[in-house]
Amino acid sequence: MYCLFVDEGESGRNLDRPKFQLMLEKARTGCFDAIVVWTLDRLSRSLVDIVNVGKTLRQYGVALCSVTEHFDTTKVAELFDFRSIRCHPPDRNMSPRKSPEP
Repeated sequence: MYCLFVDEGESGRNLDRPKFQLMLEKARTGCFDAIVVWTLDRLSRSLVDIVNVGKTLRQYGVALCSVTEHFDTTKVAELFDFRSIRCHPPDRNMSPRKSPEP
């Protein structure tokens, strides 16, 4: 079973997005055990925000996985290793509508 949390028309530069906040609340209450994103920039455009969200999710017992970036905190080796997150600016041409379906 899965849920989709999509903030249509909202920028990833800001974590104050309705569906993003709902996703965090559902994570906090144990509704699921993993969040899967196509790329981490779909979660946030800020590396600091991604690291902080990852820390919060770990506290909730929720894994964070990126399909295309080989980032998966369900694996012990990557649990605290955020070095695998790309450090260059996100591809501004990539939008959720252009992302291929997993």
